[in-house]
Formats: sequence, structure tokens, C-alpha cells
Amino acid sequence: MLSPPPRVDLERIARTVWVAESPGCDELRHLTGEQLKPLFSGYGSVTNITVNRWAEEPGAGQSRGWALVTFKEARAAAQAVAAQTPPVLGGKPLEVAHAEADRV
Repeated sequence: MLSPPPRVDLERIARTVWVAESPGCDELRHLTGEQLKPLFSGYGSVTNITVNRWAEEPGAGQSRGWALVTFKEARAAAQAVAAQTPPVLGGKPLEVAHAEADRV
């Protein structure tokens, strides 16, 4: 018998944005959630930040160059994505997009 597919939390997806470094920017390699939080707290209350990290060598523990930022309200996530001026890290703008269900 097949097991049912995992439940997708649509409400959480709506509150979460995907953040990636711009090409040529290595700033996220050593970034922590505490460093990302002030860049996004202007849009609304940030409840969670997950920096995706390499699990194996080489680079174990270093960021893979992207993170998920979850807000308390979906409106804040939408504002972060729609911002005319994206957050800047290391002098380069970060890419910000709506999170996809398979990443949240």
C-alpha cells in the first residue's frame, strides 16, 4: 500500500522567501541567520531563518549560497519579494523570491 504524500503547509510557504547570493558574491558561504535577520526585519517580524549548508566535504558546514526566511505574516514575505531595492550583502544585491513547496 502506498503512503499518502506529505502534507504541504501552504500557509507557511506563503510566509517564506528564498534568498540567494548574486553571481560572483561569496558572502553567504559563511553567513548565519543572525546576519540575515536585520536585512529582512524591515519587512515584518522574522520567525525563522534556515541557511542551507553542505553536509559533506569539501565545504562541510559552509552555506550552499541560499537561505529561507520565514515571516510571521505572508504580507511581509510578499513585500520582501516585491521590494524595488533588494537587501544588499557585501555590496551586492541578494536575489529574493517566493519559496517553493519542496524547499520549505
